[in-house]
Amino acid sequence: MPARMWSRKVPGAQGDRRTGLVSDLRCTWVALGLVYGLRFAPGPTRLVAAILGVSGLAEMLNAATEALSWSGQAARKQSGP
Repeated sequence: MPARMWSRKVPGAQGDRRTGLVSDLRCTWVALGLVYGLRFAPGPTRLVAAILGVSGLAEMLNAATEALSWSGQAARKQSGP
């Protein structure tokens, strides 16, 4: 996924300056919910955090596999029949 998909344009900014996930309000609320969840219900919150972590790891492995597949296809195409 392109990095621009995970950022948004700053209104009134000059050029192509963008904010990242840290300043995204939704991400702030999710992080706040995880912090309070760890304080008041640590068991279920750790389960949710583990599920999110495994899901993120699966996404990274999928992206790496896809990138290797693209480079392999490009190498086969470049070498010819």
